[in-house]
Amino acid sequence: DPPRIVLLGAPNAGKSTLFNAILGADRSITHPTPGTTRDPVDEIAAPDGIPVRLVDTAGVGEIPTARSPIPTESLAAASAAATIQAMTGADALLLVADVDRPVPEDVRAIAATAPQPRVWVWTKADLLAADAEPPPAPAGLRTYVVSARNGRGIEALGAALSALAGLPPAPPAGAPCLF
Repeated sequence: DPPRIVLLGAPNAGKSTLFNAILGADRSITHPTPGTTRDPVDEIAAPDGIPVRLVDTAGVGEIPTARSPIPTESLAAASAAATIQAMTGADALLLVADVDRPVPEDVRAIAATAPQPRVWVWTKADLLAADAEPPPAPAGLRTYVVSARNGRGIEALGAALSALAGLPPAPPAGAPCLF
């Protein structure tokens, strides 16, 4: 079973659009309305030639906290529980944030405390001015700046997925098979 890499971030951070861009197919529904993704959606991807299981999840801003509990019988609670379960079973995390919006504290807390290997991904880079830099990412995390709209950074992020999951990179095309 390929390693599981879970995409986590605030609602409408671009997780589903990034998921689709890495896959090269429209597997997750995307829409400007926050909360479009409710159930985790997973798919095998091999952008570097090594298969990994990518998991798109509901927005982390919907995870209940002591400050903002969600009624246990609500749809949001069910989505939050599914996201927590996906995160708990992950081999690695892609922490996804929109370059044009503040990052919720819940996402920063996961970035600082999650036990899995993790990288920070700024999405919607096409919204940045040509000479602008994205906001700083949490210290110590490898950072990628991507735009699913124009493809910026998608190939580099795809190539990093196997390393994130602790796998060796794929051999170059035409390399001899050693087994």
